[in-house]
This record gives sequence, structure tokens and C-alpha cells, in this order.
Amino acid sequence: MRLGVPLSEPAAEPAAPAARSGAESLPDRLTIHKRTLARARRWPRPAPGLLLWPLLAALLTFVVWQPFVRLDFDLWKADDGEYHLLRVYVFEWAVRAGEWLPRWTPDLFVGLGYPIFNFYAPGTYYLGMLLRLFGWDVYTTIQVMGALACCAGAAGAFCLARAAFGGRVPGLVAAVAYAYAPYPFIVNLLIRADLAEALGLALLPWVLFAAWRAGERPGKGRVAALALVMGAMVLTHNLTALVTLPVAAVVGLFAAWRAGRPRGAALGAVLGGLGLALALTAFFWLPALVEQHDVQIHVALDGGHKAATSWLIDPLGATEQTRRGGNPQTVPGPLDLHLSYPYDLNFPPKPSLGQGALFALSAALVLAGAVVALRPARLRPAPPAPSGRRLSPVLATALFCGAGTVGLWLLTTTWSAWAWDNVPLMRFLQFSWRLYGPLALILALFAAGAAAVWRRHLALALLPLLAAALLAANTTTDRPLWLDERVERRVGGPQLVGTENATFGAGTTTGGEFVPRTADLEALGPGKRRGNGVYERLYPEFGWLAGRTRPLDGTLRIAAVSGGPTWTDALVEAETPGVLAFRTLAFPGWRAYLDGHEVPAQLAPYDEALGISPGFLTVPVPAGTHRVQIAFGPTRLRSAAGAVSVFALGALGWWFAGASATGARRRNLRLALALAPAAVFGLACTHDAVRPLLGAPAIPRTQDARLVADLAELARTGGATIESPAGRGLSPFVSVQRLTVEPWEPGQVPRERRWLYMHPPSSLSASILLPERAAFQAGLALDPQTWHLEGADGVRFIVEVTPDGGETVRVFDEHVNPRARAEDRAWLDRWVDLSAFGGRRVTLTLRTDAAQTPDFDWAGWADPAVVVQRDARRPGGGPPGALPTPRAS
Repeated sequence: MRLGVPLSEPAAEPAAPAARSGAESLPDRLTIHKRTLARARRWPRPAPGLLLWPLLAALLTFVVWQPFVRLDFDLWKADDGEYHLLRVYVFEWAVRAGEWLPRWTPDLFVGLGYPIFNFYAPGTYYLGMLLRLFGWDVYTTIQVMGALACCAGAAGAFCLARAAFGGRVPGLVAAVAYAYAPYPFIVNLLIRADLAEALGLALLPWVLFAAWRAGERPGKGRVAALALVMGAMVLTHNLTALVTLPVAAVVGLFAAWRAGRPRGAALGAVLGGLGLALALTAFFWLPALVEQHDVQIHVALDGGHKAATSWLIDPLGATEQTRRGGNPQTVPGPLDLHLSYPYDLNFPPKPSLGQGALFALSAALVLAGAVVALRPARLRPAPPAPSGRRLSPVLATALFCGAGTVGLWLLTTTWSAWAWDNVPLMRFLQFSWRLYGPLALILALFAAGAAAVWRRHLALALLPLLAAALLAANTTTDRPLWLDERVERRVGGPQLVGTENATFGAGTTTGGEFVPRTADLEALGPGKRRGNGVYERLYPEFGWLAGRTRPLDGTLRIAAVSGGPTWTDALVEAETPGVLAFRTLAFPGWRAYLDGHEVPAQLAPYDEALGISPGFLTVPVPAGTHRVQIAFGPTRLRSAAGAVSVFALGALGWWFAGASATGARRRNLRLALALAPAAVFGLACTHDAVRPLLGAPAIPRTQDARLVADLAELARTGGATIESPAGRGLSPFVSVQRLTVEPWEPGQVPRERRWLYMHPPSSLSASILLPERAAFQAGLALDPQTWHLEGADGVRFIVEVTPDGGETVRVFDEHVNPRARAEDRAWLDRWVDLSAFGGRRVTLTLRTDAAQTPDFDWAGWADPAVVVQRDARRPGGGPPGALPTPRAS
């Protein structure tokens, strides 16, 4: 009989000695076969039905996610849609720029930076990058992830119910009841467009499934599976993970009790798997937890609409929140009684009418099953219980799920207010209705248990499935959909800049809870902060050279600028001691260097007039030529947390090493895995993000140079062609000088700048090889002495581009008239996209022309320069310099 291995020796091997030939070699071969079969039993191949039914459960959710993937579904109008679209975009941009874990995102919060991925789980955006490899754009990628989340959640609910109760009907009941509950996927996809939470709730049943299997039959593979899936949840949505941890522990221990496993082994398997998950993800959650005192999360947690207790429902009446205008839940009580569930998160939501009916039916069936279980065996609804137990495992599990449903619901009511105020970490959930996701899953399992209890009576067993179908009708018949045939599906720099506004939205979070505390904008009183638009008023974005740096004090010239997502390098020529400012908010991890030596970074000065502290970084610069750098790297806490994760991964590998090896091979493999974490951590320390921690400055990279040409310096040194009424070259009509402009609006600080004075009609032309994504920037102004003079009618500022061998294209034309318009009495910083000419040599011409008369046209360009726009905020690629809308003089 052949067992899969040939009975004859290979021809290439030498003949065996006579003493070991023939029948004596057969036991050795049989031993090999036994090991092979044992290994096959250890890793069984899944039966086709094990995959077919979860796939069917996933397909049953089509009605839930179908609107989300429509071409005309407008994600920008959903509550959090714009944030996730922009986060996928900027996250991918940072990773492609070399930041493996972009804790700091420089392109958010109006370009001042935002440490959002230091606190917000990045797993959703890594998944988005992976799906982008299929060639989908960002918008389509978000839609695909939403559909996958719903399908994965339903399939996980099916597998969990089948593991707990057995059979296909209970699995289908759980899948339908979970997917069609109002909160997990309908609200989180169609109403909120909260992709991260939807993915976290998709992983929730898989975490409980892994915990159940680990408690039911402890083993290395099951412990590792629990650790990996729980770790995936921590990295996908940390708030859902916060709820899942205790729930998974309880579920795993209950599974061990039901299976009669030894308490120590089951406890070690479940808690060990969850603990290993925390160790593997310590690089993320530990800094996120400890460094919250460095951001303004207290504003969201200490009160206002994100305080958890403000969203609790009163089961017996109507709270102040539910009495607000426009609230359709007019009937007091624990349920929303509408036949079509009203999706509105402007008031505390309630479980739907369909969920209430499903719970009532399931409770009736389970309690009836418990009563009948004491009757003779022929009347029992489920298989008999093991000896020594009064209830069958299925019935006990159903009662367990019923108790869990009641317990989670109580936590969403005013009866649990004490817990929200006193139990550690609960208030970080922000909204108490986040518990409706786990509540929906436990209720779905309760309904599955009701079906399983009466599996011998098909008519009764199908009742929960019918109730789940009615729940689906209750939650899908009247959903508000954001549909627009002209929806903007492009996601890029223009959309990022356009989304940021004068509140704390800024493409991040509406509450601004992750804004560093160094940005103190509470001039209007506690909780009444000025919006981020105050930065555009005080320090306009286009007034920063290459969007990176600017002189704040003293006579400084920035001769060169280079940078990346987490570092900026500037070569500064200082005629006098001064201060160089960087367009980056201070946050732990930022370090400053002067000529290669670390120096203390300072903060922007407090604004007395507005009563705010801008919070961006500044570095004092002595007279002379100096290289000034800032770089972002891990703190000691982040390094220690990263080491914990790396060594936990190595320990997991060492634990599994030798599962298919013996003797010296196993020892060598375990030795290699034990040394691997140290090697990985050492290699990570060579990365630029870690170098500042080791005392080394950021290494400037020439390919990241941001300053292409300083036109004022070209004019001063003869590198440009100048024409004016006085002839060629510098003259009284064209000169490089310094000018101070005090804005007309009260509260703004006067600013002295290097000024290329060009009295009309004058021009300056320079031949420049434009790199890809080039742009022109400058500040326009007329001398303040002319602002109120009779006869002054302003100046036209013009920029033209002439490619070699091509026609001249006017890319900018603006009439500035401070005598007629008060808003022109300031530095008018402008940015012109030249990316359409990238890779070509062009002649760039600056011109000033008189409006009607040249009288008092003392005009000029402040810090005119050609720069490279490599940041995600301004990736270039637009039309060649759209002209501004003409304004009446």
C-alpha cells in the first residue's frame, strides 16, 4: 500500500548496507509517514463549505453597501468623508516620501502640521495604499474598502455564530442581523463615512471568533491568531479596540468554561493572546496614550458635543439632548419606534424598532427553551447538556449573549453615567453610541442562539431569520443618501487646501483635539478658540519661502531651502542676528540644529493684540552664514515602545520556531529569530526619522532642494536682464532694498522684507530651467507712503513665461491699488503654479505696468523666487497660472 512516499530509495543515493535493507527500512519509512500524517492533521485543509457559507453571508449584505459604491455617491458631503479621503491621500504621500510610519503629517492644519497618525490608528490607510496598487484612485479605494468592511463583518459574524452554536441557520441569522443593524455599517458608511470605525467593526467578530477558539481549545496557532487579529484591530480603530479587549476576554473565558477546559490553560491562552497583541502594537498605542497631554484632546473630552455623557439616553424619558429642535425621536423610551429608522446624529440615537423586535423574539425563544430543557428528552429543543449541567451548551451560550446584550445597552443609558465619569479610559470613546456596534453583534449572536436552541423545530428556528429580515427592512427603506452626478472624485492638493477652513476642520478632525498645545488659540475664552484661519491672517501661507521658512526678525536672506515630510534645511545669510521661523507646530520629537549642533528650538512670540500663541518653531541665528535645520524623530518613549513591538514579534517567531524542525535546526532557527529583533531595530536606527534621537542632524538631500532661483539676488548680482526707463541694469527705477509694510487691519504685525523695487514700466527677465512642479511666489506691495496720495491709481503686476522656441504665456496679472482698496494695504503674497512648464528652459519675466498714470507707482516684489512644490498640499499639475478674477479699480 502506497502512503505517499516511494518505497524504493532514490537512484542517486548509495545502496544501503545489507543490515538495513529490505524489511528493516520499512519501519523508518512508516515513521516518516506517521509524522507527515500528524502534520497534515495539525494543519487540515478547509472544506469547501467552510468558505462557501461565509462568502454567501458576505454577499447577503449587498443592499447595505451598494449605495456606498455608486459613482454618484458624494463622500465629501458625509460627516467624515472628506477627512478619510484626504487622510488616505496625505498618508500615502508621506509613506512614498520615505516615512514608514508618518506620525507627523506636515500638509494638514493649513500646512503647519498635525500629529494625527501618532494618535489615530494608521491601519486603514496602509490598507488603502495596498488597494491603490490595483490602479484605483483614492475615491474608488475608499468605496472598495467600505464594501469590503461590510462583507468581512458579515462573514465574521457567520463564523462566530457557527463556532458558538453550530449550523448554518444561526450563522446566517447573525450575519444578517449584524450587517443590517443601523449603526455598524449603514451609519458608519452612508451617514458618517467613518471608514476606520467600519473596518474596526468588521474585525470585531473575527476577534471574538479567535478568542472563542483560543479559549475553547488552547494552542499555539490559536493564541497567535488571536494576537494577530486583535493587533490588526488596534491598528485599525483604537477606540473600537478599547471596547473589544474586555469583551474578547470575557468571550474567550466563557468558551473555555463551556468546553470544560482547565482554567489555567484557557486563561493563559486568551489573556496571553490579547497581551501579545498589545505588545505587538505598543509602537502605536503606547505613545498615543501617554502623549495625549501634548495635544488639546482635553477640549473634546472635558465637555461639549464629544463628551460621552452628553449622548446617553434616558430609558424612561427624554433627556435635554433629546429635546433639542428637529429631533424626530419624540416618544420617550429605550427604542426608536419609527418604521423607517431616522438616521441623524444630532441627538442621542437609540436602537431601532427592528432591533427591539429581534431582541424580544430571541428572548422569548431562549427563555422558552430554558423552560422546556427541564422536560423529558424528546421535548428538548437542543441536544442534551453534558452530565452535571442543567442547561445545554447552546442554551447557556444564548443566555450569555442575552446578558451581554442587556449589559452593553445599559452602558448607553443615563443609568451608567457614573461609569463613564469614573472608569478609566471610557471617556476616550467620546460618543457613548459607539457601543452600538458591539451591541449589534452581541444581539445578532443572541438571535443566532435563539435559532440554535430550536434547531430541531425548523419553523421556530427560522423565526429569528425572519426577524432579521424585518430588521433589514426597518433600517434600509428610507436611508438618506448623498448623491450628486457631478461629484468631485479627484483627491489631491487643491481639494486638501479647499477643505481647510476657518474652524478646526483642516482636513483632520472638527474638534482639533490633536492640535499641539503649543498652539494656544483660546483668546476668546475657555473652549472658544479662534479658528486656524488666524494663521492666514498673521502669517499667510504664501509668505513662507517654498511654504517652509521665513525670517521672523533681523536682516536674514535664505539662500537655499531643502526639505522632506519631517525635516527642513535652510542656508541662511544673516547681516544681523535674527530669528528664522519654520512653518511647523512644536511637538515632542522636533529638534533644531545650527551648523550641525543641536540647539533649543523656541516658539513663535505671543501675540499681544490677539492674545494667542501661534506655536510654530523658531531658531535664533547669529550674524554670518549658517545652516539651520529642524527634524522630527522619535522620543525615548516612542523608541522604547517600538522596541517592545519588535521584540514581541521576535518572541512570537521564536515561540513558533521549530514547529516543523528538530534538533540543531530548531536551535539555529530560534537563535536567528532571537537576534532578528536586535538587527531590525538597529537597521531602523539608520533611518532618517531616528537619526535625531542619536544626536545627528537631518541630512540635507540635494534632490529635495526647494529653492530654484532667488530673483532679487539675480537682479543684484547681474544674473537677470533688467529694463527700465533708465536703461538696462539696476537704477533708481529698479533696485534691491528693504521695505516695511504695516497692514491696515488692526492687530497685525509690521513686517520688513527684501524688496525688488520696480517702478513702472520696468521688467526683469531670467533664463531658468524649471524643474517638475515648479512655482513662482512673491509678495506684492506699494510703498506705504503712496497709499493715500492724490493721483495714485495703483500698479499692474505681471508674470510671463516664454519657453525656448515657444510663445509667451501670461501666467499672472493683478492690479494692486492700495489708495482705492484698503485690503491692498499689506503684503499681498501670491503663488503661481508653473508645473505646466516643468522640465523646460524658459525665460521668466516680471513686469510692472502703470494703471493709467505712473505717478507715485513705487511698487515692487518681496522675496520673488522660483520654488519647487513637492508637498502634498501643492503637487502641481494644474493649468498654467489661471488669472485672478478682474477687480474694479
